[in-house]
Amino acid sequence: MAKHFNWIQRIAELEKAGKSFAIATVIDTVAPTSAKPMAKAIITVDGKLEGWIGGGCSQDIIIEEALKCINTGKSVLIRLSPNELNDEKHREKVRKQYEKQREKRKKEYR
Repeated sequence: MAKHFNWIQRIAELEKAGKSFAIATVIDTVAPTSAKPMAKAIITVDGKLEGWIGGGCSQDIIIEEALKCINTGKSVLIRLSPNELNDEKHREKVRKQYEKQREKRKKEYR
């Protein structure tokens, strides 16, 4: 993770290249979280997240919602809380996504 993410510069680059993207901004947080208010990330149409908006569980949800925003052209406000993240169905989904990403990373580093 870079110490400073110049999201304004990155947006300019993406716009110049004609690439679609979404911006995720952390509005508020409650401990425990690694995210900070006003932290930003850019999500590109290929699902890549650049920047920092929190840990693994939140990233998957944010990417999924950002891709919906890119496809519909509409913005959304998302509230994440530990209660929502502790749902068994959600934990299983996150576990599967984590395993899929882990396998992808293994292949990239071979």
